[in-house]
Amino acid sequence: MKWYLNAGEVDDMLNASWQDVEKAFHEIPDESKNSNGDLSLSESPLSKDGTVMILCYDPESRLYYVSTMDKDEGDWYDLVNPDAPAKEIDAIIGGQRIPHLLSHLVTEETALKALKCFYDTGKRSSDLHWNLPWY
Repeated sequence: MKWYLNAGEVDDMLNASWQDVEKAFHEIPDESKNSNGDLSLSESPLSKDGTVMILCYDPESRLYYVSTMDKDEGDWYDLVNPDAPAKEIDAIIGGQRIPHLLSHLVTEETALKALKCFYDTGKRSSDLHWNLPWY
């Protein structure tokens, strides 16, 4: 599958390789390189309703928000940590401070695992836990 990569201040890239995506992912927490702390992979830059994954980094909790939509399913799903409490915290998602469930934020390792599976297959990893968005 060919992916369009958008990662903050990194130049948008059509047909991004896994090395490009992984490098952009590891630059997310570096505020000097990526002011929004966001990364997205989609089928094309014009595909608003296609298959897409969005990752956002919250610098305060040092956790990631990961959400994906499969064009065949039509619903968004959030990656969740089933061991985290379902308490509400203020988190920076998409450059905005918003109330968010702590259980809908995951570690760097979990976010990268989800991203790699999505890059390879265009699907959510069945080894991870996904829920419809809580809001």
